[in-house]
Amino acid sequence: MLAPSLRFLCYDCATLFCLALCFALRARMSGEPPIGCLLLALISALLWPLARELVLAGSCLALFSSNGMLISALLGAVLGAFSPMENMRISYFLERAQGICEILGLSLACCLGLLCALPRLPASGALLAALLLTVLPQAFADVTMGDVARLLSASARIWRALLGAIVACAIMLFYPATFFAVFPPDLPALAFGLAFPLLMQRKWPR
Repeated sequence: MLAPSLRFLCYDCATLFCLALCFALRARMSGEPPIGCLLLALISALLWPLARELVLAGSCLALFSSNGMLISALLGAVLGAFSPMENMRISYFLERAQGICEILGLSLACCLGLLCALPRLPASGALLAALLLTVLPQAFADVTMGDVARLLSASARIWRALLGAIVACAIMLFYPATFFAVFPPDLPALAFGLAFPLLMQRKWPR
Protein backbone atom coordinates (compact mmCIF):
# COMPACT_ATOMS: atom_id res chain seq x y z
CA MET A 1 0.00 0.00 0.00
CA LEU A 2 1.33 3.44 -0.93
CA ALA A 3 2.23 5.87 1.85
CA PRO A 4 -0.39 8.61 2.40
CA SER A 5 1.88 11.37 1.08
CA LEU A 6 2.67 9.43 -2.10
CA ARG A 7 -0.97 8.46 -2.53
CA PHE A 8 -2.12 12.08 -2.34
CA LEU A 9 0.66 13.12 -4.70
CA CYS A 10 -0.73 10.62 -7.25
CA TYR A 11 -4.21 12.10 -6.74
CA ASP A 12 -2.82 15.60 -7.30
CA CYS A 13 -0.96 14.57 -10.46
CA ALA A 14 -4.06 12.93 -11.97
CA THR A 15 -6.19 16.00 -11.15
CA LEU A 16 -3.71 18.47 -12.63
CA PHE A 17 -3.30 16.39 -15.78
CA CYS A 18 -7.08 16.28 -16.38
CA LEU A 19 -7.58 19.98 -15.64
CA ALA A 20 -4.68 21.10 -17.84
CA LEU A 21 -5.74 18.86 -20.73
CA CYS A 22 -9.33 20.08 -20.45
CA PHE A 23 -8.40 23.77 -20.49
CA ALA A 24 -5.86 23.34 -23.30
CA LEU A 25 -8.31 21.45 -25.52
CA ARG A 26 -11.03 23.99 -24.86
CA ALA A 27 -8.76 26.90 -25.78
CA ARG A 28 -7.50 25.02 -28.84
CA MET A 29 -11.05 24.39 -30.04
CA SER A 30 -11.71 28.12 -29.67
CA GLY A 31 -9.00 28.80 -32.24
CA GLU A 32 -6.30 30.09 -29.91
CA PRO A 33 -2.63 29.59 -30.85
CA PRO A 34 -0.89 26.58 -29.27
CA ILE A 35 1.49 28.60 -27.08
CA GLY A 36 -1.38 30.66 -25.69
CA CYS A 37 -3.34 27.46 -25.01
CA LEU A 38 -0.32 26.00 -23.22
CA LEU A 39 0.10 29.01 -20.94
CA LEU A 40 -3.60 29.29 -20.20
CA ALA A 41 -3.89 25.59 -19.32
CA LEU A 42 -0.82 25.65 -17.08
CA ILE A 43 -1.85 28.76 -15.15
CA SER A 44 -5.50 27.72 -14.79
CA ALA A 45 -4.71 24.19 -13.64
CA LEU A 46 -2.01 25.22 -11.18
CA LEU A 47 -4.31 27.81 -9.61
CA TRP A 48 -6.21 24.96 -7.96
CA PRO A 49 -3.40 23.43 -5.83
CA LEU A 50 -1.89 26.87 -5.26
CA ALA A 51 -5.12 28.22 -3.75
CA ARG A 52 -5.68 25.00 -1.81
CA GLU A 53 -2.25 25.11 -0.21
CA LEU A 54 -2.61 28.81 0.67
CA VAL A 55 -6.06 28.30 2.22
CA LEU A 56 -5.41 25.07 4.09
CA ALA A 57 -1.69 25.12 4.83
CA GLY A 58 -0.85 28.81 4.66
CA SER A 59 2.09 28.17 2.33
CA CYS A 60 2.43 27.13 -1.31
CA LEU A 61 6.03 25.85 -1.03
CA ALA A 62 4.83 22.23 -1.30
CA LEU A 63 3.52 22.92 -4.80
CA PHE A 64 6.78 24.36 -6.12
CA SER A 65 8.89 21.64 -4.53
CA SER A 66 6.91 18.84 -6.19
CA ASN A 67 8.23 18.04 -9.66
CA GLY A 68 5.51 15.45 -10.22
CA MET A 69 2.68 17.97 -10.00
CA LEU A 70 4.35 20.46 -12.33
CA ILE A 71 5.21 17.73 -14.85
CA SER A 72 1.64 16.39 -14.82
CA ALA A 73 0.19 19.85 -15.49
CA LEU A 74 2.74 20.49 -18.23
CA LEU A 75 2.07 17.13 -19.89
CA GLY A 76 -1.68 17.72 -19.99
CA ALA A 77 -1.21 21.27 -21.29
CA VAL A 78 1.19 20.16 -24.06
CA LEU A 79 -1.06 17.30 -25.20
CA GLY A 80 -4.05 19.62 -25.43
CA ALA A 81 -2.32 22.69 -26.85
CA PHE A 82 -0.63 20.85 -29.71
CA SER A 83 -3.52 18.54 -30.60
CA PRO A 84 -4.28 18.43 -34.35
CA MET A 85 -7.57 20.22 -34.95
CA GLU A 86 -7.51 20.28 -38.76
CA ASN A 87 -8.88 16.77 -39.21
CA MET A 88 -12.65 16.76 -38.61
CA ARG A 89 -12.70 13.17 -37.36
CA ILE A 90 -9.90 13.79 -34.86
CA SER A 91 -11.51 17.07 -33.83
CA TYR A 92 -14.75 15.22 -32.99
CA PHE A 93 -12.94 12.79 -30.68
CA LEU A 94 -10.96 15.61 -29.10
CA GLU A 95 -14.19 17.47 -28.33
CA ARG A 96 -15.55 14.37 -26.58
CA ALA A 97 -12.24 13.98 -24.73
CA GLN A 98 -12.48 17.57 -23.55
CA GLY A 99 -15.90 16.94 -22.01
CA ILE A 100 -14.70 13.78 -20.25
CA CYS A 101 -11.56 15.52 -18.95
CA GLU A 102 -13.66 18.40 -17.68
CA ILE A 103 -15.95 16.23 -15.55
CA LEU A 104 -12.98 14.13 -14.40
CA GLY A 105 -10.89 17.17 -13.50
CA LEU A 106 -13.71 18.97 -11.68
CA SER A 107 -14.75 15.86 -9.77
CA LEU A 108 -11.19 14.98 -8.78
CA ALA A 109 -10.48 18.56 -7.73
CA CYS A 110 -13.65 18.79 -5.63
CA CYS A 111 -13.23 15.41 -3.93
CA LEU A 112 -9.52 15.86 -3.31
CA GLY A 113 -10.05 19.38 -1.99
CA LEU A 114 -12.59 17.91 0.42
CA LEU A 115 -10.21 15.14 1.56
CA CYS A 116 -7.47 17.70 2.22
CA ALA A 117 -9.85 20.06 4.07
CA LEU A 118 -11.62 17.51 6.30
CA PRO A 119 -8.78 17.13 8.86
CA ARG A 120 -8.76 20.92 9.37
CA LEU A 121 -12.43 21.92 8.92
CA PRO A 122 -15.90 20.60 9.78
CA ALA A 123 -17.77 18.81 6.98
CA SER A 124 -19.79 21.85 5.89
CA GLY A 125 -16.71 24.09 5.77
CA ALA A 126 -14.73 21.43 3.91
CA LEU A 127 -17.47 21.11 1.26
CA LEU A 128 -17.64 24.89 0.82
CA ALA A 129 -13.86 25.15 0.50
CA ALA A 130 -13.82 22.27 -2.01
CA LEU A 131 -16.50 23.94 -4.14
CA LEU A 132 -14.80 27.34 -4.17
CA LEU A 133 -11.40 25.84 -4.96
CA THR A 134 -12.93 23.82 -7.81
CA VAL A 135 -14.69 26.79 -9.40
CA LEU A 136 -11.59 29.03 -9.22
CA PRO A 137 -9.51 27.57 -12.12
CA GLN A 138 -12.53 27.26 -14.41
CA ALA A 139 -13.64 30.83 -13.67
CA PHE A 140 -10.11 32.08 -14.40
CA ALA A 141 -10.08 30.25 -17.75
CA ASP A 142 -13.54 31.63 -18.60
CA VAL A 143 -12.52 35.23 -17.89
CA THR A 144 -9.23 34.84 -19.76
CA MET A 145 -10.99 33.52 -22.87
CA GLY A 146 -13.71 36.18 -22.64
CA ASP A 147 -16.47 33.63 -22.02
CA VAL A 148 -17.78 34.59 -18.60
CA ALA A 149 -21.15 32.90 -19.22
CA ARG A 150 -19.35 29.56 -19.66
CA LEU A 151 -19.44 29.08 -15.90
CA LEU A 152 -23.24 29.08 -16.07
CA SER A 153 -23.39 26.57 -18.92
CA ALA A 154 -20.95 24.26 -17.10
CA SER A 155 -22.73 24.61 -13.75
CA ALA A 156 -24.31 21.15 -14.09
CA ARG A 157 -20.87 19.54 -14.10
CA ILE A 158 -19.75 21.61 -11.14
CA TRP A 159 -22.82 20.61 -9.12
CA ARG A 160 -22.28 16.98 -10.06
CA ALA A 161 -18.72 17.28 -8.82
CA LEU A 162 -20.03 18.76 -5.55
CA LEU A 163 -22.51 15.89 -5.16
CA GLY A 164 -19.63 13.47 -5.67
CA ALA A 165 -17.73 15.32 -2.95
CA ILE A 166 -20.75 14.96 -0.64
CA VAL A 167 -20.70 11.20 -1.27
CA ALA A 168 -16.96 11.17 -0.50
CA CYS A 169 -17.60 13.19 2.66
CA ALA A 170 -20.26 10.73 3.83
CA ILE A 171 -17.88 7.81 3.30
CA MET A 172 -15.09 9.57 5.20
CA LEU A 173 -17.39 10.45 8.13
CA PHE A 174 -19.17 7.10 8.36
CA TYR A 175 -16.38 4.85 7.20
CA PRO A 176 -17.19 1.25 8.25
CA ALA A 177 -14.21 -0.35 9.92
CA THR A 178 -14.96 -3.78 8.46
CA PHE A 179 -16.37 -3.00 5.00
CA PHE A 180 -13.28 -1.59 3.30
CA ALA A 181 -10.82 -2.75 5.92
CA VAL A 182 -8.04 -3.42 3.40
CA PHE A 183 -8.17 0.13 2.00
CA PRO A 184 -7.40 3.49 3.60
CA PRO A 185 -10.61 5.57 3.87
CA ASP A 186 -9.52 8.18 1.32
CA LEU A 187 -9.31 5.58 -1.47
CA PRO A 188 -12.96 4.39 -1.48
CA ALA A 189 -14.10 7.95 -0.73
CA LEU A 190 -12.33 9.27 -3.82
CA ALA A 191 -13.44 6.30 -5.94
CA PHE A 192 -17.13 6.66 -5.06
CA GLY A 193 -16.92 10.47 -5.20
CA LEU A 194 -15.57 10.22 -8.74
CA ALA A 195 -17.91 7.42 -9.91
CA PHE A 196 -21.06 9.31 -8.82
CA PRO A 197 -20.68 12.37 -11.12
CA LEU A 198 -19.46 10.16 -13.99
CA LEU A 199 -22.62 8.07 -13.66
CA MET A 200 -24.78 11.20 -13.56
CA GLN A 201 -22.97 12.56 -16.63
CA ARG A 202 -23.69 9.34 -18.49
CA LYS A 203 -27.38 9.23 -17.52
CA TRP A 204 -28.05 12.97 -17.87
CA PRO A 205 -25.46 14.49 -20.27
CA ARG A 206 -26.99 17.98 -20.04
